[in-house]
Amino acid sequence: MIKTSKFRGAVLVVFDKDFNPSHLLRGEFGTIVADKIFKKHIEDLGCEFVELEALVGTGSVYEAENLLEEFPNLLFDDGSRVSKSVNYRGYELWWVHYNSFFQYFCIPYVKYVNLLEFLRSFSVIYLYRVPYKSLFYCYLKAYEKKVQLFDGARSKPLPFGVFLQIFLTFICLPVLVVRRCRLLLFTSDKFNGSRNEDFRMGFIYDELRNRNIPFVEF
Repeated sequence: MIKTSKFRGAVLVVFDKDFNPSHLLRGEFGTIVADKIFKKHIEDLGCEFVELEALVGTGSVYEAENLLEEFPNLLFDDGSRVSKSVNYRGYELWWVHYNSFFQYFCIPYVKYVNLLEFLRSFSVIYLYRVPYKSLFYCYLKAYEKKVQLFDGARSKPLPFGVFLQIFLTFICLPVLVVRRCRLLLFTSDKFNGSRNEDFRMGFIYDELRNRNIPFVEF
């Protein structure tokens, strides 16, 4: 059962159709945003029902790209640009996470923007199996909202790939011990053909090689 503080202005948002509304208590939430299949049960509890689909758009890559282009030029309170806030020897580290920011923040933002703006009118927000947790959490925290995330219990068997990774890890451990590599470097599959490395992280590779720091790439 989801327990709340009975705080006035609490809202529950249910993103998963597997949600069991029988766990809710009468008066536990003032408003519940969910799929329309839960409407009758929610209204029987005396809660205001809001259909989730009405607040979720289809998303637009074009709008997400425009949003991404605006972020590097935004300014903090001290007048510094976002893209220049973190630098390493002249390199703006913002661009290292450029693609991830676009995929996990900008694209979902244009899809859920109406829902996010709707939630700003509540003081306490409970999110059940929310997609893009970081987006929702950071956005609502920026408006000083109390946010609680719930995933519920899921009993799914581990995929074969997990067991394969564990097996390969045990094989590689002796090699790591012998080489005494204390640094693991993660990289994507986007390589620069001439250097056989992720072009966005070239300065990191150069720094490690110049300092003769052994590392393992995965």
